[in-house]
Amino acid sequence: MGDEGPCKACLNLTTNATTSTVVRLKQTDEWYEEFVEHDSAGIASFAEKRCTCGAQEALPERPPRIFFGTRTHKQISQVIRELRKTKYANTRMCILSSRTHTCINPDVRRQSNINDACANLTRMGTCPYDQPKRRSDLTKCMEDLHRSGPWDLEEYVERLSKVPVCPYFRAWKLVETATIVFCPYNYLLDTVVRGKVASDLEGSIIIIDEAHNLEDAARDATSCTLLEKDILTATEDLHKLIRLRPPEKENTQPLLNLLGSLHRVMDITRSRLVSAGDSANSSHVWTGSEIEGLLQTVGLGEDKFRSIRSCYQKLISKIPTSNGPSQQSFSPYLETPTSGTIRLFDYIFTLLGFLYGEEGHHMADYRAVLTEVVDYERTHGGDNGVNGLEHNSPARWLSKVTKSGSKSRLLESRTLSLNFWCLNPAVCMSSLASCAHSLILASGTLAPLDALAAELGLEFPVRLEANHVVSADRVFAASIARGPGGSRLLANYTNQNSFAFQDDIGSLIVGACRLVPGGVLCFFPSYGLLDKLVQRWELTGMLDKLAKVKHILQEPRTSSDFSAWMSEFYEAIDATRPSAGHSPRSLQDLGLPTQTGAVALAVYRGKVSEGLDFADDYARLIVSVGIPFPAFKNPQVEQKRRFNDALRATALTASNNVAPSLKVTTTTEVRTPGERETTAGPSRVRR
Repeated sequence: MGDEGPCKACLNLTTNATTSTVVRLKQTDEWYEEFVEHDSAGIASFAEKRCTCGAQEALPERPPRIFFGTRTHKQISQVIRELRKTKYANTRMCILSSRTHTCINPDVRRQSNINDACANLTRMGTCPYDQPKRRSDLTKCMEDLHRSGPWDLEEYVERLSKVPVCPYFRAWKLVETATIVFCPYNYLLDTVVRGKVASDLEGSIIIIDEAHNLEDAARDATSCTLLEKDILTATEDLHKLIRLRPPEKENTQPLLNLLGSLHRVMDITRSRLVSAGDSANSSHVWTGSEIEGLLQTVGLGEDKFRSIRSCYQKLISKIPTSNGPSQQSFSPYLETPTSGTIRLFDYIFTLLGFLYGEEGHHMADYRAVLTEVVDYERTHGGDNGVNGLEHNSPARWLSKVTKSGSKSRLLESRTLSLNFWCLNPAVCMSSLASCAHSLILASGTLAPLDALAAELGLEFPVRLEANHVVSADRVFAASIARGPGGSRLLANYTNQNSFAFQDDIGSLIVGACRLVPGGVLCFFPSYGLLDKLVQRWELTGMLDKLAKVKHILQEPRTSSDFSAWMSEFYEAIDATRPSAGHSPRSLQDLGLPTQTGAVALAVYRGKVSEGLDFADDYARLIVSVGIPFPAFKNPQVEQKRRFNDALRATALTASNNVAPSLKVTTTTEVRTPGERETTAGPSRVRR
């Protein structure tokens, strides 16, 4: 994207996140600035320019909005920091975030489920932060924010808390006037969330950073899980609605019939569940054609689906929305379904839209899987929901003693889960790409690019692969097969339970930490193995040896504790840097602390492993134990493997039935120092 105009899709592989972020932001802003200039001077000449992929693109009628999606809110802060360094720092922007990060209502924040608590409160129009007391205060606040340049989420929430007005709903309003919208990319993939900005996404430029997890995220976005307890709760909710508002029975009864049919199918199929290997789950599977029969059974055939959806739409049309002009006019209709029930039906009908869309073409891309999952619920004797917290909330899990002082215990429960798993990420990506002017995917680990493009079902005519910014002589990588005690360091399930393996891993980490100053990151395949190793090292005294060398931090399980955890990690390294002229041993002689930094014990694909800033001293060494292979007997992994095998067999059969023909591929390579850009010609044929 540059002087030659926009392209439809682009793959960007780079090994330096900060550099790639700056480049993508600057190139996109430069293109946008040129578009606006030509738009005011006369768009015709600019529209005649050709795209880098060789095709001539017609420019949209208005300047496209830029959506920059990345995986976490922490990564958004890093992107904002880089944007401040460019000449486009005054570009109007906004950040979309969850209620968990932006809600300022103290009563809501005390609840175990902030999303549902907020939705229920705004539905009734009783949130005091819904509208500002003085609109002039809000206007001045937003002007100050835009004048000060790119702002991060914390600054935005802090400023709006002083007005005070809800930062969450205000952000969705800001999308209408923003040039760049930053958000976690699951907001762009999730069809329900995407529907809030559907008109703004049309013709936009979509940049997805850290896109190496995009395949899994796209499949999850078009999948749906129906829990038995949620179905029963929604059924009770709708019965209550009929009692409170008898005239609504006409629209409510079809929804009740649907929930009843779903629960009956789940209950009948429970006896057919097949054990799923060594896992705690058991499952029963319906394939593509069988899914259609299942939907007919529960009254959701293609002919009835639309009539039931119409009843649902009539029911929720009377629910007030936040930031409405007058909540009081809705007072007769405050007895409406809860946010949990609304969310359940939203995802049911969104799923059916995918299944029946394009004449049922995507039905074969789904598997319906009924599983019986084991859940553990902490119960509290004599505690009836202190401060409104639900008994199964994460806050209850974290404490073994309740605020009232009563002891708690874990109870095992089994619940049914009807999962509609999408096995083809192209179902999600095709709908996203169809509404975009340009789609750019970027990450340091996208290769092999051909496999990624095939999995996503998109053509990427422009592909850029950049070399690493760190020279090879500045990086040391090694694979260690045996530990100091001679045991084989094979981190499979059998070896993980071996004391010799556990002790040798501990000895290696202690030895490495003695040699390497600053920060050390250790990654393990699972929390289970991490906990097992820490317990063993504590028993053998290995943890004490490690604590003398490094400040030890174990990755927190909850997001609420993560910011404080990261601050502690950074501070430990800053505070333990040796004084000038003093080695660790001389510090010991002087009676000063001998720790030379901090060691973080974390898991692959966890919070620490994704997009955080561990520059210079904060990550002098990375220790990777084992490989985070997915569970072989996991039902979802099994179905995906069989789906891919079937696609491969179909492709081989089709190729064998086609007579060979002579085909040629034309490519043009443009090389610059440190990068390679490959552009395929418009007519491509191959042998």
